Amino acid sequence: MQYNRSRANMRSIAVWIGLLTLTAAQAQYTCEILPLPEGFESRPSAIANGKVVGDAYPPGGNVRACVWEGPNHTFRLLSSQQTHGFAVTVNMQGGAHIPNSSYAMLWLDNGRRSIQIHPSGFYQSAVFGMHENSQVGSGVGNFLSTYVPFYNSQLHALLWRGSAESAVDLHLNIYEESAASAVWGQVQVGHVKELYGSEMAVMWTGTAESMRLLPVPLSVRRSLAHAIHANTIVGEAADRANPVGGPWEVVWRIEGLRFQRLPIPPEVVGGEVDSGVANGTNGEVHVGSYDVWVSCCYRENFAAAWVGDPPQFVKLVDFLPESIAGASCTATGIDEEGNIVGWAYTLLGGNYPLIWKPIKR
Repeated sequence: MQYNRSRANMRSIAVWIGLLTLTAAQAQYTCEILPLPEGFESRPSAIANGKVVGDAYPPGGNVRACVWEGPNHTFRLLSSQQTHGFAVTVNMQGGAHIPNSSYAMLWLDNGRRSIQIHPSGFYQSAVFGMHENSQVGSGVGNFLSTYVPFYNSQLHALLWRGSAESAVDLHLNIYEESAASAVWGQVQVGHVKELYGSEMAVMWTGTAESMRLLPVPLSVRRSLAHAIHANTIVGEAADRANPVGGPWEVVWRIEGLRFQRLPIPPEVVGGEVDSGVANGTNGEVHVGSYDVWVSCCYRENFAAAWVGDPPQFVKLVDFLPESIAGASCTATGIDEEGNIVGWAYTLLGGNYPLIWKPIKR
């Protein structure tokens, strides 16, 4: 009887694994070019609940932060001045105002209101990530550090709660630099760099003293954390054995601090993979890009997704609209519903803002 039950359990496990693999292998998307005014180009950075933020490039003008919203992805400039859009939540966008220097900015009501959250004591700052009421990014400690190497720890990771006065410096002075790229709840992620050393992926929980290095194998010489969703962190890591190659796309699980490299099968992408990066995650799907050699001396960058656990590789480039089929592209962010944003690049057409939407089954 026990034998039969064990066989039944094994069959159940086999069916479960088969369904998981089937679901990942059959992941399908539609992809469309986001609308832009005539002559504009754009690069989306992030998405939350279908709202997309990024950079727009007007004809002959300076870069402007922008947003797309609503079922028709209505386009709107967040500012009439030179700005970057890097992060988004349901009610807020974040980035930097850069006419003379870089000042961390928040936009509310789709650009109808703006808040400068540049902290005192810093020469430059920018917001790179946000979640709920928290924003993270970095600041340059002194204008001399722009011109004098290693002066006053050039870059400091910063945490805000919606105002300049709320800024928390996450930097530990034992490191040359630090930067925060994303936040989820009480956890912030990014990297630190030792003097004359390489970057190391880290996490914080609200203070500089709370910093922890994210675990990597001994073979890894450099790592960066780019995004976080609940228990999942994604980024990139490079091997010591290949000082000029890489980096490779990776994922960490906070529970147990598990490190895992995401797969890119050479037989699927059709060439030798040179490097990759994971830029975003919603916990179930991770997105980014990979570089593949298409000839002896030329490589191209293509968008990718990794679905499920264990992660199954999906070529997002295969879903590009016919007008830009096969173009170089990258995926930069993903929301809870599985919508993915990024951009494609062609030598003749410039930068095309993209959104991939999962086909529900």
